[in-house]
Amino acid sequence: MVDKPVADWLFNIYLILKQVTYTQTIEVSSTTDIGAQRIENIGSVYLVDASSAAVTITLPLAADSQNVLFTIKKIDSSGNAVTIDANEDVDGGTLSLASQYDVKTVVSNGTEWFSI
Repeated sequence: MVDKPVADWLFNIYLILKQVTYTQTIEVSSTTDIGAQRIENIGSVYLVDASSAAVTITLPLAADSQNVLFTIKKIDSSGNAVTIDANEDVDGGTLSLASQYDVKTVVSNGTEWFSI
């Protein structure tokens, strides 16, 4: 038998993972300089190509995104960083992906964003 706190935790993880719906590649080039991307609170995987310029990914407000999960991965080998900005911070600060294949998954509890 699984005790209630563990069962609640597993159910919450199930709800979060259930919201992951699609993968999107964000490409930045000299002809398509997006500068910053704001992502919607539907839960997604973002593969970010920052080979031409640094990219800032802006998360939606934590209050509007309870149990929403995002995974963001830098797919290029350039020295350009991918910055994850949550307006209210993630784990008390801004996250940065500096190397190829760096990846961060973040989730909102409805009050703030956490890296998991």
